[in-house]
Amino acid sequence: MVCKEVIDNTNKIILVRFFGEIKKEEIVPKAKLTRLMALVLDYSIIFDFSKSQIHFSVSDAFYMVPRYYDTVDLRLKLVPVAHIPNKMDKSFFEFMETTFLNKGARLRLCKDEQDARAWLSRRHEELPEPSFLTN
Repeated sequence: MVCKEVIDNTNKIILVRFFGEIKKEEIVPKAKLTRLMALVLDYSIIFDFSKSQIHFSVSDAFYMVPRYYDTVDLRLKLVPVAHIPNKMDKSFFEFMETTFLNKGARLRLCKDEQDARAWLSRRHEELPEPSFLTN
């Protein structure tokens, strides 16, 4: 896996483009660190997988939030994240989106970077604070 990260300070977005084969052992630490940085900075994230291939199971995706995010900080799943899937793994990403949303994560599949940026620009309007942060 190769990735390139660009930080857009104007729009408060961290864009990470992935290339090549992505394995769970490689993506989890990178995604966790990016989410931590975004949480601290109050930024959003775009993970662009359009030029990569996923090589981990739906079971890995199902347990990703409770195993790798909730154990570090419950707020990690609240960082708004847009995923740009590749065409071949689209159904995997649809499953992942549903799973993450069911576990309280703020995630959306987007068709391209422009779509992702448009959704993230509306994030404060569309994403109310969860109850565990307001109580």
